Amino acid sequence: MALAGAPQAQIPVSGTLTALVTRLDGVPSNAAGAALTIGAKNATTTGYVSAYPAGGTAYSLSLLSYVPGQAARDLCLGASRRSEA
Repeated sequence: MALAGAPQAQIPVSGTLTALVTRLDGVPSNAAGAALTIGAKNATTTGYVSAYPAGGTAYSLSLLSYVPGQAARDLCLGASRRSEA
């Protein structure tokens, strides 16, 4: 099942995708975190995917690495917003 609003399209190198997770399938707007399946297919080069809350700083940590000719996916568990602490 694809996330509502998430495009099924190729994202360019260094590109970003913002997906609204709250208010979907009963996820409250004040949810502390989310579990997402991150995937990549039809890659034309090697690369990686990272995920972070909207408005946050991009992480250099790779959640998923991919190579041409192979589909890849992984489960991501993370905070849905930055901590106020």
